[in-house]
Amino acid sequence: MKLRILCLMMALCLAAPATAPDAGAQEDYVGRIDWVEGFITAVGHGAGRGSNNPAQDRALALRAAKTDAQRVLLETVKGVRIDSETRVDMMMVSADVINARVEGIVKGAQIVKQDIQWVTGDDNKKYPAATVALRLCLSSAGSGCKSAKSLINALNLDDKKLPDNAPPQQFPTAPEPAPVATPTSAPAPPVQAAVIPGIDPTKPVTGVIINLEGRFFEREVMPVVVTVGEDQKFMTVYSAKRVKPQIIRTYGVVRYADSMDHARKIAYVGDNILIIPAAKISDDNLIVIGADAAKKIRETVRYNNDYLGDAKVVICSN
Repeated sequence: MKLRILCLMMALCLAAPATAPDAGAQEDYVGRIDWVEGFITAVGHGAGRGSNNPAQDRALALRAAKTDAQRVLLETVKGVRIDSETRVDMMMVSADVINARVEGIVKGAQIVKQDIQWVTGDDNKKYPAATVALRLCLSSAGSGCKSAKSLINALNLDDKKLPDNAPPQQFPTAPEPAPVATPTSAPAPPVQAAVIPGIDPTKPVTGVIINLEGRFFEREVMPVVVTVGEDQKFMTVYSAKRVKPQIIRTYGVVRYADSMDHARKIAYVGDNILIIPAAKISDDNLIVIGADAAKKIRETVRYNNDYLGDAKVVICSN
């Protein structure tokens, strides 16, 4: 009888799957990381007894489905790539406090959908088959994510001691203070020292979009952008170490987009955006840009225009 009920429950779940809102058209039987929207979803299933107390049976089925969804969500979270060398499961193993925080936010994940189907067994009793969908935000910048209970917040990624696989040599992108004008001095230089196509030279650059132009890149929480120096060694242009701790804690290091149209519509990066093409993706998943592109970034962060420190960076797949 139990096997019969289980088979009926599975058939109903396959016939009418529950997916998290805004998670796309893809059926979500396992956990899924949505880097563009900024959250992780997971779906769980559970069954209840067929007793004379339908309300209790329903509650037991929902509890079982939620527990199953939490299990799937935790496994998905463990696979989130932090940088080219680290995943969440490695951090959880190495630090008990991180493990406790991650398990805590998984248990507190938002229920975005739940459903009950009542199945008639061979004994003509009604048995509940429940489906529960959970959502966990990667950061507070995710779609509908305003809570501080995010994965980035739990991992404490603003700790600058955390390795991000960035080459030790840094490309000079630190903002310079604006020159102080005096009555006898020359006028202050323009916002951009060089004319760069596609941006308004009379206004500060508000953010940067790095266009991968279809190149495969395994998305991660803390990507690293590099260029090749004169000694043919990688120099870091952008990494988590370049971002203000409070920004990492709240918004993360980068946003992702699947198209240039979507990337341009991300309000956080503003409307005077520098577009940088990627030259290639290295074997260890670093985004490599050309020397000229790196110089454009250096020019546009001059005079206290610290858009890199504010993580106004979008990585676009196409």
